[in-house]
Amino acid sequence: MITEPLADKIMRKVKQLDKLYHRLMLVVAPSGAGKTT
Repeated sequence: MITEPLADKIMRKVKQLDKLYHRLMLVVAPSGAGKTT
């Protein structure tokens, strides 16, 4: 099974945000997990 890259999962969720009234999305991961790359 090929897993979807994390960045792709995040972008897919961001596209779904326009359907919601409240649009706060937090990306949380341990230090060194690549959140800023």
